[in-house]
Amino acid sequence: MVPTRHKLRKLAGPSKCTKCFCRVAPNIMNWYTYVLYSKKLDKFYIGSTNDLKRRIQEHKRGKTYTTYRMKDFKLIYCEICLLKKDAQDREKQLKTGFGRGYLRKRIKNYLLT
Repeated sequence: MVPTRHKLRKLAGPSKCTKCFCRVAPNIMNWYTYVLYSKKLDKFYIGSTNDLKRRIQEHKRGKTYTTYRMKDFKLIYCEICLLKKDAQDREKQLKTGFGRGYLRKRIKNYLLT
């Protein structure tokens, strides 16, 4: 167990600190579920990783088969989980019809611009 100054309350999704209710746990490896969006293609890419900066750079360099055509993508949504399994489960959920509908509702103002 990694000692932290925060006392974490474990949830099904991202964990919250019970002291300050922050969503990121310091000193613990975080896993990210993220969504890229291409306005030109009107397509989402949903993935998970433990190093978001590195993964975005891989997408920009065209190293991911699914996104090499998405030249205008932007990171539009991200969730942080403490466990890899939680991030992967959330990724699977967002890839369903319900999950994509949730995303469209969640970011509707961005999609209108």
